[in-house]
Amino acid sequence: MTMFDLVIRGGRLVDGTGNPWYRGDVGVQGGRIVAIGQLAAASAARIIDASGLVVSPGFIDVHCHSEMPLLANPRHEGRLRQGITTELLGQDGISYAPVSPANRDFWAWYMTGLDGPVPVPWDWSSVGEFLARYHRRVATNVAYLVPHGNVRYEVMGSAQRPPTVEELRRMQALVAEGMAQGAAGLSTGLIYEPCVYADTDELIALCAPVAEAGGVFVTHMRDYLTNIIPAIEETFVIARTAHAPAHISHFNTTADVGLPLVDRARQEGLEITFDVYPYRAGCTILVSQLPSWVQAGGCEQALARLYEPGTRERLRPALEADGCTLDKWQHYTIAAVTQPHNRCYEGLSLPTAAEAAHKSLTDFVVDLLAEERLAVTIIAHQTHRSEADLVAALRHPCSMFCTDGILLGGSPHPRGYGTYPRILGRYVREQRALSLEEAIRKMTSLPAQHIGLPDRGLLRPGFAADIVCFDPETVLDQATYEQGSLPPVGILYVIVNGEVVIDEGRHTGALPGQALKSVRR
Repeated sequence: MTMFDLVIRGGRLVDGTGNPWYRGDVGVQGGRIVAIGQLAAASAARIIDASGLVVSPGFIDVHCHSEMPLLANPRHEGRLRQGITTELLGQDGISYAPVSPANRDFWAWYMTGLDGPVPVPWDWSSVGEFLARYHRRVATNVAYLVPHGNVRYEVMGSAQRPPTVEELRRMQALVAEGMAQGAAGLSTGLIYEPCVYADTDELIALCAPVAEAGGVFVTHMRDYLTNIIPAIEETFVIARTAHAPAHISHFNTTADVGLPLVDRARQEGLEITFDVYPYRAGCTILVSQLPSWVQAGGCEQALARLYEPGTRERLRPALEADGCTLDKWQHYTIAAVTQPHNRCYEGLSLPTAAEAAHKSLTDFVVDLLAEERLAVTIIAHQTHRSEADLVAALRHPCSMFCTDGILLGGSPHPRGYGTYPRILGRYVREQRALSLEEAIRKMTSLPAQHIGLPDRGLLRPGFAADIVCFDPETVLDQATYEQGSLPPVGILYVIVNGEVVIDEGRHTGALPGQALKSVRR
């Protein structure tokens, strides 16, 4: 008689392929799925009765900002309780490797508003060393993208120009090194310092080693509003010229504009995918939403610029020029600050916070950024797209899901705590916008294919035992914009590499997460 480490018995198996669910048992041994079928006669060290539950592969978050929160709190309950078992780090072209010792202070400072402070000794430089920081020390698996901004800063600092031939060669070498150490691809964030200074030719050149390694180019585009079409077309040019798959981060555009362009590109033979979160609000650092001259030259220069006599008057037209401008800023709320005396502003819109401080909007924004040393996180509520646009993006066959979660502050975006239960509860069960099987495919096998994880994303013998068991009748998010860190309901069991981490809704304290290296396509 076979003896398993774990048997999950009697559940509705949604295997990640998109095929209809079927009833069966799952046998786990040595961190792997070793049997699927009728295992009623099998014995096991642990048996989970999954009657009435859906059993699926663990969810893969293809866009998040968990680097430092995961090191600071390896239990990572906000993600595990959603059913997330793997996260793709290194997003938006800005992260923590590759970084030489001389540049650590810049990135520790610049990333504070997205990731918080670095909670551990910074003893890594390369992508491989950084990934090793997580292996078997955290609750979720992690994979990584080489961040374009880090590569550029290593070679060019904050230079606002195209690279020389030699600089480009050195940047390509850093990308190739990161890919060789297991990265899934290259990311860029074309509104962030220093990625914003790159032209299309630079990105094409840096995608050459990515394409050679079978990786993917992931882009936070230059614009998602007025200039959305040129931004998408630039992505297509990069994919076409570099012969690399391209993936668009948080595809926050209207369905009638963005989706036909994706369909056209794929019909032309370009491998284009995108991710989307089930909310009509983004989250980022405040300084990135101001004119580019504010953050030019890096953190020290940007901070010094805030104290220059002419800065406020130069900024005032962008923040207070007319009623339309003021209305725009009303949709930006403060999610996180670092200074205790400013926490009273968390959860308030920028104009409301300015009024509470008895200051003009410009004076408030400048003072807040200066006091916080630029580390101000905001939620940006979107008015340019509708719920129908969001549903169309969720349903598109080339979309996969993400949290894009930033886990900071007293008023965090709810997507960091509720994304996957929200999709399953609201968009699958209540609205029937997606079938259960299709939603699970977009959470599991499709992102595994995107990242290059050939043994994840499916319930299949030989695959890693990353598994979620949830109640399809009750699963639902509870986090709101007012209370952004409330945990969801309905996710009962989460298994990572064969170890039960969420057990009847409670965290066991297990830290079985692995640093996953992408496999060439």
